[in-house]
Amino acid sequence: MVQKAFITKGSSNQRWLVQTILLWVTMRIPMYVFSKAAALLDVIARNHGFRDGNKRTAMAAAVLYLTQNDIEIVFTNQEYEEIMLHVVNDKPTIEEIKQWLEVHAANRS
Repeated sequence: MVQKAFITKGSSNQRWLVQTILLWVTMRIPMYVFSKAAALLDVIARNHGFRDGNKRTAMAAAVLYLTQNDIEIVFTNQEYEEIMLHVVNDKPTIEEIKQWLEVHAANRS
């Protein structure tokens, strides 16, 4: 029932997206926090589980996850647009997305 509130009807990726995110959230894999955030951003942005707002939701989820791990991400609107279009159109690796997040981490040198 909760899934229907957030996922558009008729999306072929609905179940896959929800299952992937739920699996990711519940897994206890020892993975670098930036890698997890990058994977979360990638799966939400590229799999179009929502009618609108996939890129915004993807970045919000990644930033929220990092914030919960005491990491602040700082970027301009232009940087946001560039990375999200890059993720969706060019399909970079998780490592590339992770590096972008690390560069934009405010509390890292």
